[in-house]
Amino acid sequence: MTLMHRVVPTIINHYHVPMLALTVLSFALTGRPLLSPAASLSDFSAISSDGVMDAKQKARAIAKLYGERISPIRENLSRLSNSDLHAAFIVSSMTYFYSQAANEGQKLMYLNDLKMYSIELDKRKALTSIEVSEQYLNLVAGRQFEDAEDLRQLHPNIKLPELPRIDIASDFNASKPGLYSLTGEKNGLMLRNVNVNSRYFILVVAQCHVARDAASAILGDETLSGAFKKGNAVWLSSAGEQLDIEKLKEWSESFPSQPIAIAYDNIAWMGVDFSFSPTFYFYRDGVVIGKHVGWSPSTGKAKLIELLRLQGVLD
Repeated sequence: MTLMHRVVPTIINHYHVPMLALTVLSFALTGRPLLSPAASLSDFSAISSDGVMDAKQKARAIAKLYGERISPIRENLSRLSNSDLHAAFIVSSMTYFYSQAANEGQKLMYLNDLKMYSIELDKRKALTSIEVSEQYLNLVAGRQFEDAEDLRQLHPNIKLPELPRIDIASDFNASKPGLYSLTGEKNGLMLRNVNVNSRYFILVVAQCHVARDAASAILGDETLSGAFKKGNAVWLSSAGEQLDIEKLKEWSESFPSQPIAIAYDNIAWMGVDFSFSPTFYFYRDGVVIGKHVGWSPSTGKAKLIELLRLQGVLD
């Protein structure tokens, strides 16, 4: 299943935006007409809702459009209308989401732009609760926890989830594949690295109901469940998912031998595409030797067995 942006459609429907707020200004500044953020919103939305492009293609197309339409207006925020600021906020959030999901683009720049538009809207007392919630989720996904907590304290009347207690392994290295998993007491999270260079390793990108169907089928099959245990399988959600302990608990209770975790940073998982779920990666000695995207009740088991044999986990 392809991932879709979680909140942009809601925000788009929340606003009525004018279409030509910056054309005259942009012509004066650049010598050529430039569509305003509000006027560009439909173009970004069209890419996001495209049914043909995959997430990486969308990420690249959106990043290109962002560079052409949004980046040039950074230095002139005070001259933007509120509607254009709202639109720029939406587009920055969308661009950040796709850059993270597909490991494409300048993630930090988009997140910083999002904060910049938020600050300007707040100065004008125009920042909405929807935007505060979206910014909070993006800050958490970007692991900017201090900024996220500051935002939560700044808006006490908006219900934002508290961050869970997080313990960090003493040898954790942010540049290597890492994840958040439930602690032994299941009342907090542990941030640690994962060794993908072991003899056998299986990674499953899992963040939809289809992934649950696959986990259930594997758990109910003695051959597959044993092979996944031998293959040191890790079920992993994108860094863009909320650090929700209750959801992790629910999955772990349903599939105790296949607990799920959340990536610390997608980009550290080199070669892994978090935009499709489930996706199975089969490693041997640190090298991906096989990959399977999706799950079919009729053919899924046979395909996994084929790849497990190629990997060497099964004879």
